[in-house]
Amino acid sequence: MWLSTTASALIAIRRHDIPRHRDWMELSFAATFAAVTLRLYLAVGMAGFGVDYPTLYRGVAWMCWVPNLAAVALYHRLRRRSQRPVPV
Repeated sequence: MWLSTTASALIAIRRHDIPRHRDWMELSFAATFAAVTLRLYLAVGMAGFGVDYPTLYRGVAWMCWVPNLAAVALYHRLRRRSQRPVPV
């Protein structure tokens, strides 16, 4: 996912499409930051809930993408909403 979002950002900037480049780079950041989210989930799961590492890792490895991508999607939606012209 990280490679595809970064490659899409590179293609967009080469086409001088700055808004699309920004969007792809924000998604790339979310994909990159999933590694941090994964480690946070593992630490909390092992320390707070006493779940063993292999069991925890199987579930958390997929869950670490969700909040990051949801945060970027929400940010995009709020940014686009604030850029709409106000009806008169």
